[in-house]
Amino acid sequence: MEKVTGYKLLVELFGEKEAEEFEINEVEDMEGVEDYEQQSLGVSGWIHTILHSFRFEGKRYSVQEESHTSDSVYDSETLWDTFQEVEEVKTVLLWITHQQDKTYRHDELINPQELYEKMVSNGTENVGVDVDGKTVMTIEIKEFPGIIPVEFLRLFVDRFISLGDKPIEIVPVKQV
Repeated sequence: MEKVTGYKLLVELFGEKEAEEFEINEVEDMEGVEDYEQQSLGVSGWIHTILHSFRFEGKRYSVQEESHTSDSVYDSETLWDTFQEVEEVKTVLLWITHQQDKTYRHDELINPQELYEKMVSNGTENVGVDVDGKTVMTIEIKEFPGIIPVEFLRLFVDRFISLGDKPIEIVPVKQV
C-alpha cells in the first residue's frame, strides 16, 4: 500500500476547505496541532529552506518551505509535494522492577533486546520473569520522544535505583 503524501495527505487530514486555506506559518494555532517546530535546512543563493514539523492526532508530519532571504522581498512557497508523515525517533527503555528480596542482574536471566523485540511482536507492554515458580522481576517498555543523551542515561543504566520500595534497573534497547 502506497503512502499518501503531499497535498492529498493534507486534504485527508484537514479536509478540502481547510487544505485550500492552509498556511504553514499558522499551523501551530490550529486545534489539535502540538509540538510545532521549525528547522533550517540551509540557504542556497537567495533561498532559505525551512523544515516545519508538527504532531497531529498522534502522528508527526513535516513539510518544507522555501523563502527568499532578501530584506526587501517577502516571498515564500510551501512545497506541498514534501508534505509527509514522519517516523518519530524515540528512546526506548526496559524498566525492570525486582519483586523479591534477592535481586538478579537482568543479564543473568534475559537478553534485553531479544525480549523487547518479542514483546513488541506479541503486542505485550509488560512481562514477568520467573525463577523456581516465583516472579523475580517485571519488565515494562517505556518510550520517550526524542533521544535522551547518553551522558544522562549513564547515571541510571547498569545500576539498581530505588523509586519506591522495590529496586529498579533501567536498560536501553534499540527501537523496532
